[in-house]
Amino acid sequence: MCKNIVWHVDYYDHMLMADLFDEEPIEKMLTEAKSAGVDTIFWRVSVTGQMSYHTKVCTMFRENRNERDRRLVEVLKKIDPLEVAIRICRKLGLKIFVYVSVFDECCGNDENASCVSDFIKQHPEYLLVDRDDNRSTGLLCYAYPQAREYRVKQIEEILGYNPDGIFLEMRSHSGLFRSPIGFNDPLVEEYKKRTGNDPYSEEDFDYITLMRIHGEYLTQLYRDIAKAVHSNGKQLAIGVSLDDFAIHAHDLRVTTERGLGWLEVPSRLIHIDWQRWIEEKICDILVVGAGGIEISTLPWDDIFRAKYLPVAAGKSDLWVWMRFFGWYGQWELKPKGAIQKQFEDIASATSITGVVWHEAYDWYRPELSDLLWQSISSLKRK
Repeated sequence: MCKNIVWHVDYYDHMLMADLFDEEPIEKMLTEAKSAGVDTIFWRVSVTGQMSYHTKVCTMFRENRNERDRRLVEVLKKIDPLEVAIRICRKLGLKIFVYVSVFDECCGNDENASCVSDFIKQHPEYLLVDRDDNRSTGLLCYAYPQAREYRVKQIEEILGYNPDGIFLEMRSHSGLFRSPIGFNDPLVEEYKKRTGNDPYSEEDFDYITLMRIHGEYLTQLYRDIAKAVHSNGKQLAIGVSLDDFAIHAHDLRVTTERGLGWLEVPSRLIHIDWQRWIEEKICDILVVGAGGIEISTLPWDDIFRAKYLPVAAGKSDLWVWMRFFGWYGQWELKPKGAIQKQFEDIASATSITGVVWHEAYDWYRPELSDLLWQSISSLKRK
């Protein structure tokens, strides 16, 4: 079955790998993608809590930690990379969705966090809190109308660039957090109404119920965003984890037997009510596995047919998120054989209509380049 081939371009990451510091190299990369058979670009503007486009709603990128940071700051003085990417995609006949993270207002989970948004600096009261009233560093609580309004205004601003759609994803670089979380006043009050119990009581506490309540507010956020997106004639793609109560979180401070650095794990936070999103026509495309999971051994066609296709058939496209590496305390590339098997398995999965490759710059890694450019054709065969 012919697949919609999607490249995830994280401009902040890819900028350094492919030297995308001006309009000409951006056009060269997108032209190569089109020639290889890529159909759609997911262009990520979220550098955690700061943005790599000329935003007036959010915080434009301004970090100064390293050479890449400084170069991006200079790029943003010369061009608006999002405007450039959308204009070039139009010329080439590529579709482009703007990729926004909804639980990623900073990078890190302590006072040294970077890429912090001005919104949470000004309104820390809208961050999720745990049972002991400790605030998360970058996880917004969308039970507050002000938090939802902030995100919707960003989407409305992006729609002014005239992309083909919006991609919303729930991965977080704000670090691991202690579960349970979500003891913000609106959630606690609703929990008490529904259960008659005090969520601060260990004996009576039901975290699943709290996460379901939390998820209802996320669904309201997505309703509000979908209204803006669909009224502009655009599509809304939403990424989900395989666990219907988890997002993928990075911990910057973890130490494993393989080293010190990032560890990526699913963290239970909120009910991901993707069934409702499809039934209410909020979501046009469901991207399963978004945020990063180990996929080389999973029977994807079986999973999609058993869990997702009965709900989505005729209502929403089903795409799968794929990647070529894993985080185990340090970056590790998958063996070429495992990567080739990913292509073969997805090519034969008739329940899957699209593949999102994370990330585009992997096509430029010397150890992977030939394999990836040659293998992509297998996903275009009908």
